[in-house]
Amino acid sequence: MNTSITSKGQVTIPKKVRQFLGAKSGDKIEWKIHYDTDMVTVIIPKEKPKIHWREKLKQLQKTYKTNEKSLVESLQKDREKDLQIEKQKLNNQTS
Repeated sequence: MNTSITSKGQVTIPKKVRQFLGAKSGDKIEWKIHYDTDMVTVIIPKEKPKIHWREKLKQLQKTYKTNEKSLVESLQKDREKDLQIEKQKLNNQTS
């Protein structure tokens, strides 16, 4: 299938391709350039179902088996550990 680029740099995705990909108006498209092969990959990311923040909080509380205040403290501690690991990796790369 061939398409043309308009003067505004726009391209129409053929109907068969849109149907195959399940793409619809307003979907975001990701372009990946493969310099070694002079090819471009077009990706239409599938949206993850949106979870309300209260539902997400309940899931986190179950995961950490805790209440809201100690949940925040647990998440902060986890983040501090992650930051330490990242710093160690950076130090190892520069050594």
